[in-house]
Amino acid sequence: MREVKEVMTKEQEGVETMGISSKVDPWEHLKIQLNPGGTFTRLRGDPHSAATADPRLPIPVLTEDVSINESNKTFARIFLPRKALWLKSHADYSNCYLMGSSAGANIAYHAALRVAAASATATATAVDGSMLIRGLILSQPFFGGIERVASEVRLAEDPVLAPHVCDLLWELSLPVGADRDHEYCNPRTGQGGAILDTVKWRVLVSGCHGDPLVDHQIAFATLLQEKGLQVVSRFDHGGCHGAEVRFPLIQNNFYKLLKHFIATSSSSSSSVG
Repeated sequence: MREVKEVMTKEQEGVETMGISSKVDPWEHLKIQLNPGGTFTRLRGDPHSAATADPRLPIPVLTEDVSINESNKTFARIFLPRKALWLKSHADYSNCYLMGSSAGANIAYHAALRVAAASATATATAVDGSMLIRGLILSQPFFGGIERVASEVRLAEDPVLAPHVCDLLWELSLPVGADRDHEYCNPRTGQGGAILDTVKWRVLVSGCHGDPLVDHQIAFATLLQEKGLQVVSRFDHGGCHGAEVRFPLIQNNFYKLLKHFIATSSSSSSSVG
């Protein structure tokens, strides 16, 4: 039985005051400036910290900046967590899940596909000989496609993440010349489906009906079910993109869902909302 969980708070209602419509320049909304010559400048005042790659430092995670394009000053920061002995006393390495929110959920999904493609185990994907990935936890995964879905049409004036803002994000993110039906954006394209046929993961997909991307997320959960994966999905009433990290009450509801998902090992797919 499908049960719709309605979670509406004053915090969510306040989303409407955050103030953007399709009439607003998406570059301005994202705080990105397009420069002559095709380079970009971030206009947000995000804090910056130096990389710490010295293994002698008493820190749990080492970081290093790897240059991608020196002339454009483009680099990627690599994070290398150290193996903490205390984790072995509190964590079950045979029951691990890759987790991400929004674009992070998209990344987690594609990372899992790559690992699965190199693994011979269907029910659990082995990593580094000691960790077994049992499945995925994807909060409001950032997927899309060329064709507008009903939720994008309904929420064309969304104050948090209007569809035309998503279009720009994809234009900046996808390979040059690719459209929004590229496999990084649309999970029904590319080789992902063939890989899904070989795994038996458990997957949690959560979201809300106030997110313009929700119909893409529901379609993604449906795809996983069609491939025979064990899927738990919940899509709450109201909310917005990022609600599960913006509002304490919704965070707590998500944590409860997450805890229940990890603690249970139901063999059948279920859907809430």
